[in-house]
Amino acid sequence: MKYLVLVTLLASTICVPAFSKEQKDNFQTAKVVQVEKLPPRDNPNVNTPNNIPLDPGVSTYNVSIQVGDTIYTCLVKTNGPEEPSWKAGSEVQARVTKRVVYLKDSAGQVQEASIVGKKKADTQ
Repeated sequence: MKYLVLVTLLASTICVPAFSKEQKDNFQTAKVVQVEKLPPRDNPNVNTPNNIPLDPGVSTYNVSIQVGDTIYTCLVKTNGPEEPSWKAGSEVQARVTKRVVYLKDSAGQVQEASIVGKKKADTQ
């Protein structure tokens, strides 16, 4: 009986953190290094011979985000003419996975940005 209680206690101690919401919300403070609007011909939505986007209301940006000692260049899409809410030099909450950076705005909305490049940040 003591063995069963010990095993149950040990299993719950190990499993509870693995399934907690905190594992999915591990955002950290990152810095926006650069925001660059891509011209229509570089727009990944382009599928026509004349380089006309399929949806003219979609704009794309390369946004460089520094997380720790790594700078990730991400592709961010916006609807309409507005620019992304992040400006160079500002801080943003970010969560990095293998191919995507999740960016949280000040209202708590999360936007997915595909990673198109990464490099080590200059250590000065």
